Amino acid sequence: MSFRFAAASSQRFLNDANNPYTTVPFTIGCWVRPADVTGTKTVWCIVNTGATNSYWRLDRNAGTAWNFSAAAGGTAATASSGVPVTNAWAFILCRAISATNRRIHVLQTDTGTISNAQNTTSRAPTSIGAMALGTFNGSTISQYWDGDIAEFWHAGVDIWPDGTAMPDHLFRSIACRGPLAWRYLAKNLVEWRAFREAPVVRRSDGTHRGGTEKLRDVMYVRQNVARVWDNLGGDNARMAPHPPFLRRPYRRLPSDQSRLLTV
Repeated sequence: MSFRFAAASSQRFLNDANNPYTTVPFTIGCWVRPADVTGTKTVWCIVNTGATNSYWRLDRNAGTAWNFSAAAGGTAATASSGVPVTNAWAFILCRAISATNRRIHVLQTDTGTISNAQNTTSRAPTSIGAMALGTFNGSTISQYWDGDIAEFWHAGVDIWPDGTAMPDHLFRSIACRGPLAWRYLAKNLVEWRAFREAPVVRRSDGTHRGGTEKLRDVMYVRQNVARVWDNLGGDNARMAPHPPFLRRPYRRLPSDQSRLLTV
């Protein structure tokens, strides 16, 4: 299951009040499927809402590439990889490693191939204050995402510590098994959202929120992930690729991706 964003309806998901990062390093991962490949559309961003060009951003341009960019008051420095394809799922990993090192890794499900790219131009965005999914939330809101987001997570580290390209087998494992599959990532996970459609949303106190609400997400913030990690034995644990008590409903691949489960 996934959540469908429609640009025509100006749909977006904002986290203005709890922006987790103002500097590097950090890593984000997401499963996405574009409904079209025209124009430039933003999947995710962290921005200075009072400035035109101060941000980190993941977007896709007109059917040419997936882009991970940083800007600090001027021209963006961008790492570009993969080719967006209409209605084809992709798993994308963005690593903001340092001011002079950013990387993007892309798993293309239409071809089963993996690609990655690096950009080393110095950029250090400042006064970052808002995070958003499904739009570029800068001084002017624009570039609404058209398509699906099936999963989104972020961690407050570069998940491949030496700053080089992550091995393909490890990247594929994280894409297909989820962010709890690798203990270094699991113990540094800040947030994990597995977007699922549901007509009713259950509150944390057990009551229900009715109406036509379509979005249900399962969120792990840092303290919850830490609790799970402690229950598994912390740094001494041997974490299974699919912890049985977390396997469902928290993690579900798009149905057409079963052939990618061999890593």
